[in-house]
Amino acid sequence: MPLVQSCPTANIMGATLPPIPAPTVATRTQPTQGDHVLGDVIGAMTTAMQAIFGGGAIWLQHLSSYNQILERPWLDLSRLDLGHALNAPIVGRNDFKEYDQHAHMFGIYSARLQWTLCEIVCLGDGLTGQARIIAGATRAWKSAVMAALDDLLNHLVDETALHAYIRNPTAIRHGNITTQHRAISLAAAIAYTGANHGIGKARVAEILANYSQLRPSVAEILARFHDRKKIFNPTTTTPSWI
Repeated sequence: MPLVQSCPTANIMGATLPPIPAPTVATRTQPTQGDHVLGDVIGAMTTAMQAIFGGGAIWLQHLSSYNQILERPWLDLSRLDLGHALNAPIVGRNDFKEYDQHAHMFGIYSARLQWTLCEIVCLGDGLTGQARIIAGATRAWKSAVMAALDDLLNHLVDETALHAYIRNPTAIRHGNITTQHRAISLAAAIAYTGANHGIGKARVAEILANYSQLRPSVAEILARFHDRKKIFNPTTTTPSWI
C-alpha cells in the first residue's frame, strides 16, 4: 500500500511491485524504428511524476503548486540528453527477429522504479476529481527510489546496439536468430566505449558523460518532496494544495 497512512487505494501503478525480471523470458522482436542503444530513463520517470501529480496536460502546474522549488530541478533533469533526445543513438536492423533482453529487462525495471516513486501518492480519501494526497517522503522512501534507479541503470544499455553503433551508426544490422540483446550496466557501457573506437564513439561518449548528473539530480528532486501530508484541492480555479 502507499506510504500515505489510511490510504483506501493501492499504488496507482498497480497493487504490487512488479517482480524482478528474468532475461530468459525475453521475446524475439523486429523493431520498426531500430534498436535504441540506451533505455529511456527520463521517460520512465516522467510517467511516474505525471501519475503522482495528476492533471493530465497541466501536470507540471500541479507539481509547481505542490512545491515551487521542485519544478526547477525537475525541468533541469528532463532536459538532459540521456539518449532519447534529438540524434538519439539507434541502430537499424533488418531480416530476422532477435531476442531483445534489453527491452524486456529495462521495461520491467522501469515499472519497478515507477511503482516505488508512486508509493508516496494516494488517490481519493473522500475528495473528487483530481483529488490526491502526497505524504511519506521518508528517508526509507528516498533510499528505495534511489535503489530502484540503480537497478534501472544496471540494465540501461543494449550491448548489441552499443557495439554496432560505435563501429558505424549508419550501418543496418542483419538480424540473427541466435543474437540476444543483453542489457548491460551504465558502468559496463562506459568501460566498453572508452576501450573501443569507431565513428559513433564520440556521440555515445557524450551521452554517457551526461549520466554523471542523473543520480545527484534525482536525489535533489526527492529531497524537495514534503514528509508531511499535502492534499490537492481540485475545487479551486488554479492547482492548489492544502
